[in-house]
Amino acid sequence: MPSSGRPTRAGARRTRRLLARASFLAFALPLAAPAQNLIWENQGMTNALGIASGSTYAYNGATVTLTWSITTNSSSTFAYAYGSNYVSYQSGMEGGQLGNVLLGFDNSADDRNDWITLTLTFSVAQSNLAFSILDIDTGSWDDGVDVVYNGSTNVRDTPSVWSYGQSNARLRTVTTDNESYFQGWEGDNSNSDTNQNYGNINLNFNGISVTSIAIRFFSTDDADSNPGSQKIGISDLIEVPEPPAMAAAALTLLLLAAARRRLKAHFL
Repeated sequence: MPSSGRPTRAGARRTRRLLARASFLAFALPLAAPAQNLIWENQGMTNALGIASGSTYAYNGATVTLTWSITTNSSSTFAYAYGSNYVSYQSGMEGGQLGNVLLGFDNSADDRNDWITLTLTFSVAQSNLAFSILDIDTGSWDDGVDVVYNGSTNVRDTPSVWSYGQSNARLRTVTTDNESYFQGWEGDNSNSDTNQNYGNINLNFNGISVTSIAIRFFSTDDADSNPGSQKIGISDLIEVPEPPAMAAAALTLLLLAAARRRLKAHFL
């Protein structure tokens, strides 16, 4: 008997159930708490403004406390060189990104025992944190950076967390260090322009619970005897999608597609 072009009752019920599931997911996903990224240019700061140690910001349901300090052995003059302190807000571009936290200094000698330490502490542990360290490079100076999370774990010990911002190795101005006194990254090859990502390191802690990040910035012993001023940037803090949310979104699309195919088959 030729088809009447109308769906059977059982087929219609199956289609309604499929559509109901897809509709539930489609509405439930947007109702989840939206990501609350920490965008530095939205914090009411003015260009070159020094950031006080202990400043607090909101990020993804948590309070982020930014603290910083300097360490020096007093054998050289270790002065801030950008903005109005060792840690400042910059509205301009660094590492190809606009609006960043800037760490900068000028050391009168090549002294690896002087450094800035910046720490981000989260009131609620984060498992989807991502950001970049910008503009690690070399000239008369040689930037040295290491990063520790949760008090003692070096990022270099967790290869899945970090990657180079620039995929072309020949263009990079940053490399893993070859020094015995730290484990991180140092400037390599040349200096990077502010609109280039050649010296960037991307950090992505997806799936890793993070309560604190400590970034130490100094000049390695590869610098000139009196290196020029040097700086690195810290990008916005971004919340990356968690795997379960991504899987739920994919399931929604599959259910909707299946429902459409079933409806189309009923009425052909």
